Amino acid sequence: MTVSLSPPPRRIKLFSFSVLALAAIRVQLKPTTAPAGTADKASLLRNNKTPIDKKHKAMTNASITTQKHAKNRTNHSASEQQLDLFNSDDLAGSKQVPCGWHKCFFRSKSNRQVGYLVARSTGMSSSEKRKRLKSLDSAYNLAKYLEQEYNIRHFLIAPPTSLTVDKSLESRMNSNLKSETNRRNFKQQRFPKGSVVFVEKVKPAPRHALLVGCKESKRNLFHKVVNKFVSRVKEKEAFTRQFTKSFVELREVLLHEPCLLYDFQVLIDTKGTLYHLDFDRCFSMKSAKKKDGPSTKKLSQNSCFKSLNMIEQQVYDAIDKQQVDAKHTLV
Repeated sequence: MTVSLSPPPRRIKLFSFSVLALAAIRVQLKPTTAPAGTADKASLLRNNKTPIDKKHKAMTNASITTQKHAKNRTNHSASEQQLDLFNSDDLAGSKQVPCGWHKCFFRSKSNRQVGYLVARSTGMSSSEKRKRLKSLDSAYNLAKYLEQEYNIRHFLIAPPTSLTVDKSLESRMNSNLKSETNRRNFKQQRFPKGSVVFVEKVKPAPRHALLVGCKESKRNLFHKVVNKFVSRVKEKEAFTRQFTKSFVELREVLLHEPCLLYDFQVLIDTKGTLYHLDFDRCFSMKSAKKKDGPSTKKLSQNSCFKSLNMIEQQVYDAIDKQQVDAKHTLV
């Protein structure tokens, strides 16, 4: 089975994007009319007869090489080591601390442009904790490698560290924790006294950023908030150009780095810029048990690209609808 890796066609054509010519690979279910300016690229792609499963095998091998590179890059620069210096007093509680399944985000007391992702280690043995810290370190290295190789954007500032929760931290770290999945407060402590936590220094996500993922739960959440997100976009034409470019680049990265398909998720800001996150899933999600967290079953490449096509089309449709509504209001 093959699936289109190119962006879905817009039903209401309001803009023309030469950026579509950047698409590196096109595997189509059925022929479509190529956008203007993509003839040379489309011709090359039509001549590529390699079956999708062979491509996937080759790309998996390439991803394994990338992971080895990330795991072996353990000597951080002097500037990175300086950034890694962490003072637990800088970890601020707030009125609302957003949390995923494993991690929570805390603002810095001293710098509002910095925050900390804190991951719990509840139920882990000593060896599992060492492996977890190693996977986070590998994730940081992978993020820096992908930034250099594909010019991706991410939020990681410094390599990870670990600390033990004391009494003062316990009260600050367990107050007002809220799940980003169901928007409910956690009833149980996630960071009990004496437990080891893993801390990553990061940049805060842009305000009103939209979470995009291939899993059904993330698609459902996206569907609920996409119209509200688009209503916050001020320059819709500029957003659409950048959003289209971001998705072309995203498909390129996923084709060459299939480990990112594990619980795939990115953020899109109101300017159309895309940010990658949670790189540690490339190293830790494979061995995780289903009962300990979300399903770790790897989405097939075809399935994820199909989901991305649907997500992209929904954004275009929301923009078109709001622009048409705005014209009718003016009339």
